[in-house]
Amino acid sequence: MGSHVGGLRKMFGRKLVMVFKLFWHDIWVGNQSLNMVFPRLFRLALDQNSRVGGNGSWRDDVGAWNVLWRRNLFGRQESLTQNLYDLIHHHSCKRDVLDRWRWGLDVSGDYVVKTTLAQLNHQQPPLGKEIKNC
Repeated sequence: MGSHVGGLRKMFGRKLVMVFKLFWHDIWVGNQSLNMVFPRLFRLALDQNSRVGGNGSWRDDVGAWNVLWRRNLFGRQESLTQNLYDLIHHHSCKRDVLDRWRWGLDVSGDYVVKTTLAQLNHQQPPLGKEIKNC
């Protein structure tokens, strides 16, 4: 896949409430479910069917991650937990905000033709050939 197509993917994002997504089973961060990425931690999770929004607490309408475990974690499990938190760190929940797509080229998050044209005018070579090969 060409770098231009990868650049187009970065223009779009999805802002998720994450209240309805399953923390371990749904793909909501990265390109695999967390139970596939962290199978050891998944087996130790207190609630393997918990929702994303149920794995933390709220402070000033921003979620703070805190997964509950069946028992105390040791050595390697603690480092895996840190890897998990590092991965999900930028995916915080917000209260009473609906899921929606976000346009990454405009600060408003809304699709704006002007910013799209500006981005496309700076692309070299033209996108046509790259997109056809997807």
